[in-house]
Amino acid sequence: MSTSIVRMTDDVKGRTAAASAARRSRGDATRVRILQAADVEFANAGYHGATMARIAERAGVSVQAVYFNFRTKPL
Repeated sequence: MSTSIVRMTDDVKGRTAAASAARRSRGDATRVRILQAADVEFANAGYHGATMARIAERAGVSVQAVYFNFRTKPL
């Protein structure tokens, strides 16, 4: 394998790793926003009064995003 092909392959792997890290970071930030929104909703409406839709709205994400990150309401 030529040196230029190896360099190109390493460059692609580096960009892929950076993109993966960015996605993980965004996912972590989304989970934190959802948990913070859930805390506020639980304080306002109680655990049983809080809904996934209100948590999603407060977090600024879709209900599907809440369910993707948490199968049930966070405890």
